[in-house]
Amino acid sequence: MAQSKNGLGDVNFSISANRFYGEVWSFGSTLEVVTPTASDDSLGAGKLQLNPSVYGVYMPQGNFFFALGYKQYWSVAGDGGRDTINQGRIRSVIAYLSNAKWWALVDPRYIMDYENAGQAQFAPEAEIGTMINEGSSIYLRGGGKMGGNMPGNEWLVSVGFRILHL
Repeated sequence: MAQSKNGLGDVNFSISANRFYGEVWSFGSTLEVVTPTASDDSLGAGKLQLNPSVYGVYMPQGNFFFALGYKQYWSVAGDGGRDTINQGRIRSVIAYLSNAKWWALVDPRYIMDYENAGQAQFAPEAEIGTMINEGSSIYLRGGGKMGGNMPGNEWLVSVGFRILHL
């Protein structure tokens, strides 16, 4: 049986830009930089990563939205003894945003490993969260691997804090 690990994971920094088209559509892109700051090898990748993504969002009315996107994961430097990262992820999100500034979402994901031909996984997640103030939020997210042959965690639970804008 696997032992659980506690500690600091890798730290992610991201910047996004989006554009609204009409009342219900928006499109955007994000650049994420992941720094290898984990306090234990099992809590992080050991690599500096640059991870760009593109997405589209359809919001037919104010409280629900649907999104579809693609993200590329690339390692660019780091521990030479750790695996090189070259993966792609297709992600869709179905979410409810309440007028009281909390949300719930379902986040199905399909991940492909381009470094290891034939490895892929289906790993859906779900999240609930709330705004703390106008520019920050907290959330609880859980999910896991439901199919595929990629190695890694079977299940995850995370608590997070987001700064949406300064």
